[in-house]
Amino acid sequence: MVSGMEMDMSGEDESKGGMWALEQKIDKPMDEEAGRLKNMYRERCLL
Repeated sequence: MVSGMEMDMSGEDESKGGMWALEQKIDKPMDEEAGRLKNMYRERCLL
């Protein structure tokens, strides 16, 4: 039988995994935008 404390810990792991997946979805577009801005800055400096 699983104690209450063990159940709480397993639920916590699932919520951390869900938060990690959400962060990955948010980070990808931000990384792409950062790459575009970096390239634009480099082009301006070379001109």
